[in-house]
Amino acid sequence: MPKTDPIDKIDLRVGFITSADKHPDADKLYVLSVDLGEFDLATSTKKTLLKRTIVSGLVDYYLPDELVGRKVVVFANMKPRKLRGVLSQGMLLAASNSNNGSIAVEILEAPRKSRPGDRVVVSNAQQSIDGKIIAPGLPALEKPLVKKQKVIDAFISGLALDACVAKYNGHSLVSESGGNVSTKSMLSGTVG
Repeated sequence: MPKTDPIDKIDLRVGFITSADKHPDADKLYVLSVDLGEFDLATSTKKTLLKRTIVSGLVDYYLPDELVGRKVVVFANMKPRKLRGVLSQGMLLAASNSNNGSIAVEILEAPRKSRPGDRVVVSNAQQSIDGKIIAPGLPALEKPLVKKQKVIDAFISGLALDACVAKYNGHSLVSESGGNVSTKSMLSGTVG
């Protein structure tokens, strides 16, 4: 049986940050509200937009106002977990590198034309779920929650930043609306 690539289990989505507040119990964490284009159809006859809460350690690198309004990449099917008492429903992807002992961090940004909820996939590669191919332009398939840390670690170990472009095992991450996932100015680094 062929070994499953960790990316086949990961659901990356474009998110739009609608608010960023300091975590009430942690100095280095923000509590973000992120629109992933998800709707709650059970609440009424009207579609109700749902926003996810994501806890992220970006306080040392961004002011709240610098985060609000950005299109970002979210690991959307990571098992929710509490971080200092607040339930985080995903993980924001960012790049980092160190230079002379100082660490720089930049969030990965989705292309301008992306919409909240757009899938982020690996360019020139087919991803599958149970043998069903998913690729830009094909219908999204639900991916189950990723609960195993070894799957998460294997996925993250394949990520890197090269010439401002986020890559997985050497292939660019792209939005289904087109365009590369990238940083504003960081040229190289690790992604997680």
